[in-house]
Amino acid sequence: MLLDRELLKKTGVFALVSGELLTFIGGGFLLGQWLDRRFDSAPWFAAGIATAGLVYSVWRIQWLSKRWMKKEP
Repeated sequence: MLLDRELLKKTGVFALVSGELLTFIGGGFLLGQWLDRRFDSAPWFAAGIATAGLVYSVWRIQWLSKRWMKKEP
């Protein structure tokens, strides 16, 4: 077999985790910066929304990993 199934699975998990963190923390930070500029409240929106993104992404990764573990034989 050209590609090892276990290696592909581990690579998928790594991609999922890094994608979740980048999307929610980075996106929250960028949204917060835009709100900070709009309302002249730096750095509160950026810090708050990025922190909320961190909490949500950790919760989502934990939830997804529980679902993956249930599917394992």
